[in-house]
Amino acid sequence: AYGLGAKVARLGDSYARSWPVEPELRAIVGDLGARTGENAYLAMLHGRDVVITDIVESRQRVRVHALHRGYSADLHARALGKAVPASRDAAAVREHFAAHPPRRLTQRTLVTMTAIETELDRVRRRGYGEDLEEFCEGVCCVGAPFFAHDGSAAGSVSVSVPSFRYRTVRGSVRDAVVDAAHGDDADRAARS
Repeated sequence: AYGLGAKVARLGDSYARSWPVEPELRAIVGDLGARTGENAYLAMLHGRDVVITDIVESRQRVRVHALHRGYSADLHARALGKAVPASRDAAAVREHFAAHPPRRLTQRTLVTMTAIETELDRVRRRGYGEDLEEFCEGVCCVGAPFFAHDGSAAGSVSVSVPSFRYRTVRGSVRDAVVDAAHGDDADRAARS
């Protein structure tokens, strides 16, 4: 019989450290976490993948345990993930989901291409995405993209909030996320 040994933890740490984060972006995510008092996330576009590269955990007890540095799956169910493909053309979105079929994670997860395309259109129009318990029951998130010098999405930032508190803080969290994504520091760091 085989089992996992201590080397697996070291391998995981090495993998997580392989995603470098610009100091300006790390500061933006840190400020976002401090401003909202919630967990804040940074994802960067690496090739065609939207990869979580930094997480700033708050003092809140609610955490999304499935998310970690290096996570890139389930774009259809995460605000952080929706923000980037919303700026891509429809053919690229369909190609992504043909290669990575959307899976149902909760009762609220959008899994049909029609529903996903409608949601991405909504994200594109508003400039931010929401995850209303689509990835994890009991957790809602807001995410917004930031852009490279050529106007293409370079990544996104997001904040997760326990669903029982989301309605009361939605507006302030949304504003904080959009401000962080559209700030000069995020654009400058994405261009470097």
